[in-house]
Amino acid sequence: MYQAIVFVSALLICLAVLIPLRKREGHRRLILKGLTVAYFAVCFVHFLLSDAFIFVINDGWFYGVHYDATDYLGLVLRWGYYTSYVCLPMAVFCAGRLFRNIASYVSLPFSVAVTFFFENFMAYYLDPAGLGYHPPEWFRYGFFTLELVLAIAIPLILMIGEKHVFAVRSGREWANFLIGMPLVVLAMMPVYVPQAIFGCDVKTPPMFGGYHLTWIAVTLVITVALYLAFRFKDYTSRRNLVVFLALLLFFHYDSLYMMGVTISRLPFQLCNIAAYFYIVAVVFKLDKMFQFCFIINTVGTVFAILFPDLGVGSSGFWNVHFLFEHTLVLLVGAMGMGLRLVPRLKPVSLKYCFVGYTAYFLFVFILGTILNGYSDLTGETVNYFYMFDHDIAFDYFPFLTFTENYYFTFGRFIVYPLVVLILYFGFALLSFLYYLLVRYLYKLDDDHLALRLSSIELYERVTGRKALRPKHFTD
Repeated sequence: MYQAIVFVSALLICLAVLIPLRKREGHRRLILKGLTVAYFAVCFVHFLLSDAFIFVINDGWFYGVHYDATDYLGLVLRWGYYTSYVCLPMAVFCAGRLFRNIASYVSLPFSVAVTFFFENFMAYYLDPAGLGYHPPEWFRYGFFTLELVLAIAIPLILMIGEKHVFAVRSGREWANFLIGMPLVVLAMMPVYVPQAIFGCDVKTPPMFGGYHLTWIAVTLVITVALYLAFRFKDYTSRRNLVVFLALLLFFHYDSLYMMGVTISRLPFQLCNIAAYFYIVAVVFKLDKMFQFCFIINTVGTVFAILFPDLGVGSSGFWNVHFLFEHTLVLLVGAMGMGLRLVPRLKPVSLKYCFVGYTAYFLFVFILGTILNGYSDLTGETVNYFYMFDHDIAFDYFPFLTFTENYYFTFGRFIVYPLVVLILYFGFALLSFLYYLLVRYLYKLDDDHLALRLSSIELYERVTGRKALRPKHFTD
């Protein structure tokens, strides 16, 4: 029954948009964008709701329980359907042919397939083992129905209304699709896929062990490869890449809520705010906000990458989430600045950065003090900026243990002023040094480009032929 409701509703939406507005292109596109914004909001709420699929683990231990079976059909359907979350907004708002092709020929077929296996998904959504919010059963059925209706209607309107079809005779189109599509699908992998395929062990990967070093190496390779691949692309292609990465970061971070929405998981940690600030800065082209995130969040992310807070199980949910989130925070900032979508840092950028950093630090200091003061009532503690859980901070900086002896209390609240001041000024110093490093890298980049241009011009004078390498950036 629900399958019929989804298909009929999607068809009615398409007819209601396409027939009356077939000659009013502007209005049709406006409605299409409105439907896409609604779908984006629905997808965000999706992660707040319960989903027991995170406990479908292949021969592994999770939370002290052993799981011996994996629903491979459900896993494939979820992975393919997840492409809709990012590719539909990209296809509608960014109009890149790659994302329109993925939305039309990957996301849409998977949305249809998921509709056929509607009850398979609902079994996990209604399972009491799920850790997210458990709304009434009727709400969950209606919500998932709405989600699938939009996931099917949007690409259909795009294909019919915008007359988008795959350019079968274009070798360039095939090359972009066959290379780009697998990379996009891989990037959209749900964070629970590795544990569902490989299982989980009961070991914690050691710092600077093989697991950790491999992550660092892969992150560096991806960063350099994306920069080299896109640095001379047109502005639209470069912007589409950064918007895609920002959307990817947003949804990968929000998948955290499938483990339950708690006080400690609210997005107030330094790297967490990047998931929200970056997407706002990129979409609305807020250069100062992006520069703030680029300095502050990159410093915090590099620290997290070098000294990761890894948990049990190399392929476990928490470790994969940690790796995905911090890698994407680094990539969004590096690509936004490196590909010249945001103006280069200037002294005034540093001023705005420290104003924002001070406001953020004071906010989490006050909020963390209050929340930890009432932890006996809420049962939860927070550790923003490592200023509250001293055991973790002192593991990294044992020579600062003496600061714990200086504190004052008022009521149920306790403050360690030396710890707070050292963390504030220590991170500010690291941010300033990073700013100087970036300014130095600008000079190296300019010198490299000047040398590159000279070599191209010399080649053309000597050979009399036009060089294939681009001479200048395209903006």
